[in-house]
Amino acid sequence: MKKILYTMLFCALTLVSTQAQSAREATIEADTKARLILQSQLSSKMNEVGDTVTATLDEPLLVNGELVIPKGTEFIGRVTYVKPAKRGHKAGEMALAFEKVIMPW
Repeated sequence: MKKILYTMLFCALTLVSTQAQSAREATIEADTKARLILQSQLSSKMNEVGDTVTATLDEPLLVNGELVIPKGTEFIGRVTYVKPAKRGHKAGEMALAFEKVIMPW
């Protein structure tokens, strides 16, 4: 079963995509939400702050109807906070920060 992560891009990204004809720029607003599929196994019991996390974009990201980031783009980040689950099935907590986007072109 695929783990799906909903994340908010915390800072505005300016991306430049190269096409055969010309370069274009697009700004992704800070409150833009993207649906990512985790490629890394995460556990509040096993992971530590600083561990690398990878995910792929589940659906293309558009700005003003134009494709800016295609589906399948890889996001690389790290664990920034971990609170392990407690006895009695109390949920643990984790925070992630994605810092790098690897475009497929």
